Amino acid sequence: RSTKTMQLDEILTSLPSRFGDANNLLLQSTEKSNKSEAPNPTREIPTATNMVFNQNTAFTKTDPRLHPGTKSVIYADELEHRISDPKLSMPTALVHLSQQWGVKYSPDFGGLCKTAKLLGLNCLTQTTNWTELARINRPAILKVTIRPKGNRYITLIGLNNKFAYIKFFDNTPRKVALKNLSEYWNGQSSIFWKSIDPKRQLFTPGTQSPSVQKLRDLLSTIQHKSNPSKTSNYFDTALRTRLMEFQKQHGLTEDGLAGVMTMIALNNAANAPGIPKITNREN
Repeated sequence: RSTKTMQLDEILTSLPSRFGDANNLLLQSTEKSNKSEAPNPTREIPTATNMVFNQNTAFTKTDPRLHPGTKSVIYADELEHRISDPKLSMPTALVHLSQQWGVKYSPDFGGLCKTAKLLGLNCLTQTTNWTELARINRPAILKVTIRPKGNRYITLIGLNNKFAYIKFFDNTPRKVALKNLSEYWNGQSSIFWKSIDPKRQLFTPGTQSPSVQKLRDLLSTIQHKSNPSKTSNYFDTALRTRLMEFQKQHGLTEDGLAGVMTMIALNNAANAPGIPKITNREN
């Protein structure tokens, strides 16, 4: 055979091997490329619930802007931001307090006591604590202090042994731990309450008024006793004795006088209609 023929045979014989190497190189290159494009299973995909927000715009993973359909819990880190809002004024709180009593507040009503009078109610502002608020069992305006910005007013509409349900500026109740809220609340609270006579906040022995008869009837309903003086508008010794018995049963000062705390307790015990309460919230 000629030399040229032998060289041609060698070239043809080597072709499969060379193409095979090229194919292998191409395959390896493709696999390497695919691996680099494959998603990393350990890489966290950003979502609305695990994004880290600037603390100037959001504070918790339950921020209402992320979860508009859920009940929002206000944690300690957000609470200071909430109560720093200058819109948390007494008129704003009165709007929310009046709503709890089923009426619409108008700025023309004036302050707490003027508003109460227009609504046929009474007002009370005092320094108290969570236990006493639970016993009074009425929606309340709480005065909170944020230094150095000053005082703010928020409305308590629900209470249990762990949480307060608060309306801040908007109309959405927020759940706040009592231990966190206590850092800003000095105990001052304001409420509306209902007397059997809006013009009279204290009934004493010797009082003569048609409202005394209402007091007798209220006690009879609570104590399940017949009323021995059904037609009497006079506050006599017998009525005082019955009132002292009620006060003893409910942990009140046993003075036989129908004052603010006794009247509130009477309405609670009788489950008087049209009076909003705060202690029916679940934990």
